Amino acid sequence: MSSLGGKHSGSHDEETDSATNKKQRKKVLSNTVKVSGVPTDISFALSDDIIAVSTYSRTIELINHVAREKVFTLDFGIESNSDNDLLCRTLDFSLDGSDRLIAAMNDCSVVLYDVEYGMKEVRKIPGVSGAPANCMTVLDENLFAIGDDCGSVYIWDERSKENEVARMDVSSESINKLFMDQDSDTLLCALAEGKLASVKVRMSKVVSTSQEYDHAFNCIGTYRQRTKVAVGDDDGHIYFFDWNKFHYHNDMFKGHKESINAMIPITDGIGVLGYEDGSIRAASFFPHKSLGVVGKHDTPIEHMDISPDGHTLATSAHGELVCFWDMDYFQYMTTSKKESRKKKRSKSAMDIAKRNLPSSNEQNSSDFFSGLNASDDEEDKD
Repeated sequence: MSSLGGKHSGSHDEETDSATNKKQRKKVLSNTVKVSGVPTDISFALSDDIIAVSTYSRTIELINHVAREKVFTLDFGIESNSDNDLLCRTLDFSLDGSDRLIAAMNDCSVVLYDVEYGMKEVRKIPGVSGAPANCMTVLDENLFAIGDDCGSVYIWDERSKENEVARMDVSSESINKLFMDQDSDTLLCALAEGKLASVKVRMSKVVSTSQEYDHAFNCIGTYRQRTKVAVGDDDGHIYFFDWNKFHYHNDMFKGHKESINAMIPITDGIGVLGYEDGSIRAASFFPHKSLGVVGKHDTPIEHMDISPDGHTLATSAHGELVCFWDMDYFQYMTTSKKESRKKKRSKSAMDIAKRNLPSSNEQNSSDFFSGLNASDDEEDKD
C-alpha cells in the first residue's frame, strides 16, 4: 500500500514504516534465489534438500532450498572443450535415491551426474533423441523417457550403452509434458497439437490418443486417487479425463483466462497452476472453484516442482529467479460444496480468484479493512 504522506516528508512514523517495509521486502526476497540465467528446467532431489536448476546461460546449479542458497554451479562454458553452445534443456533426478541427476542436452545427448560428488559425470549417452528434448520424466529406478521437439518419445535404460529401449512417434509436433503412473505402467503425453496420448511402457506402444482440441496441451496432473487426469491448455482450460478413457474429456474447468503452462497437484482435489501472466493460482477441482493467488512472477511461468515432503513449491519464469512458496496451509483449507455456498454469499467468484493466499506475502484489502473494523469493535466495548 502506498504512503498517505508526501513523497519527501520525513516524520519518525514514516521512517519506522519505511524500515518495516524494508524488512517485509527482505522477507519476500528470502524466498527467491538468483541463478545465472533464465531456467530451462527445475527438479527437486528425492533424498536431500537440493533442487537442480538448468539455465540458458549453460549452467546447472544446485540450490539448498531450505537455506535458500546456491551450493554448486556446473558451467558448461568452462567445462566443455568443444565450440558448440552446450546447455541442458531438461533434467530429473533418479528414483533410486542415489542423488543421480539425468540431464538431457541440446545436442541430443544425456549426461548422468553424481550430485553427492560435486556433479561428477558418471556417463554420457549420445544420440538419445532424434531432436532436442523438450521434456523428460524418470519411469523407475533404471528407465527414463524423453519427449522431443518433433513429437517422438524415447525410453532409455540408464544401464544401456547404445540403443534405446523403445522409440514411438506420438505426434507431428512437440511433446510438451510427460507423466508416468507406475501402478498401471502408463506414460501420459501432453501434445502441442492439442491431444493427450497414453503409452504402455512395457509394450512400447501408443495405446490411445484423444481427439484434437483447439489449443496446445501443456501440463498434466492426477487427482482423486489418480482416477482423474487433468490437462491444462494454452487458453486457460483444464480438461478432466477418466482414467483409461482418454479419447474425450468428461468435465472442464476454466478459471483464469491465460495459458496454463504448468500444474502441480497439492492435494487430492487441489491444484496449483502457473500462468502466462506470471501468476501462480490455486484451484479446487471437486467442486470447481478458484481459491486465490499463491504468488507471482513478473514474467510467464515456465516450470514448477514440489518438494518430496510436499511442503515447498518451486517456480521459475522468464527471469533469473527461482521462487519458493510454502504449501502447508492447503492441508487446512476447506473446499466442500457447503463451504463454497457460504463463501459465495459473502464474496463474488471474482473476489475469491483475486484473493492473495498466505504464501504470496501480500495483504488483501479486505483483510486490512476487517482489521480496522475489529479495532472499532474493541473501542466500542471500551
